[in-house]
Amino acid sequence: MTDDTKGNTEDNMEYTEKAYATGEVATMLDISVPAVRKYAQILESKGYTFIRSKKKGKYQARLFVEKDVTALRYLKEIRSKGNTTVD
Repeated sequence: MTDDTKGNTEDNMEYTEKAYATGEVATMLDISVPAVRKYAQILESKGYTFIRSKKKGKYQARLFVEKDVTALRYLKEIRSKGNTTVD
C-alpha cells in the first residue's frame, strides 16, 4: 500500500475538485449573482484566472473551485467592513 500523503500516486490517477456555477456561489456566499460576476471581473482585471466551461460560442461560463470561493468570500468581507471598495 502506498502512502498518498507523500505524493506517491500512480501517474494516471487524477484528483478532481468540485466546480460550482455562479448561482451556486451566490447562494453559498449569500450575495447576488451579479455581485459574484462583478467580483470575478475585478479579480480577472488583476490577473486572476478562473476555469471556464467547455461550451463553444461567445460566452463560456466561469466555474468556481474552492480557492475561488475563498477569494470571493474575502472580497465580500472587505466590502462589508465599511468604506472600502472592492476595486
